[in-house]
Amino acid sequence: MDLIKKIAPVVEIICGLNIAILLAVPGEKGTFYGDFFPLISFSILALLYFLYSRTSVSTSSSNKFDRFVEVINYLGLSVLMLGVLFTYMLYPGYQTLVMAGLVATLVTMIALVLLRNKESKNFQRFKLPLLRSGVALLIALALMSMSLSSIGN
Repeated sequence: MDLIKKIAPVVEIICGLNIAILLAVPGEKGTFYGDFFPLISFSILALLYFLYSRTSVSTSSSNKFDRFVEVINYLGLSVLMLGVLFTYMLYPGYQTLVMAGLVATLVTMIALVLLRNKESKNFQRFKLPLLRSGVALLIALALMSMSLSSIGN
């Protein structure tokens, strides 16, 4: 799990840049850039967020509610990234995944903000999950606002 903590930020930045490029210049279906590139980027992010949820359970030393919120946040981010992938690739079931991920991420973002206000010393622990959640929500909202016909073409 220490390896995940060391290489995960680099992988997360690379995948984030790939996603930003995909949102700026959508690829054509049937090409490496249009099919394989988003599949790898979103899948790696979903797996990475799932692994983050597992590491936060095993390494946290705070109370159970803080750990629960953190685990649900990362699991929600993982589901949201899969929903965004399904939306981009026009797979069936994307609406369910996106809505489940959005709801879980929004609820836990609110809980993280409330936890941050409760204990100001705890802010450093919740700063990165809040940032990740905000960026993932922006990506999901950007894809949802684009017309589905322009996403996959």
